[in-house]
Amino acid sequence: MTPKEKCDELVDKYNFLKEIFIPSIHEQKQCALIAVDEIVSGRPGYPYSHELGIEVNGILNQINYPYKYWKEVKTEINKL
Repeated sequence: MTPKEKCDELVDKYNFLKEIFIPSIHEQKQCALIAVDEIVSGRPGYPYSHELGIEVNGILNQINYPYKYWKEVKTEINKL
């Protein structure tokens, strides 16, 4: 799933709030951003986990795909 697709999915999950009150897109975005922050902060070693890496043939490769992915999801949410 692309970051944009995940963004849309997270924001859409807060449509149920319309049964209680009419949330603005801003309120839906805030809920989705909180969810992303919780996912990122729940990773082992947070806040330094995105800096972990392994050395292969003398080259340090960062293991940061999940961190980058969720950062991109957050960017897409903020664009809405």
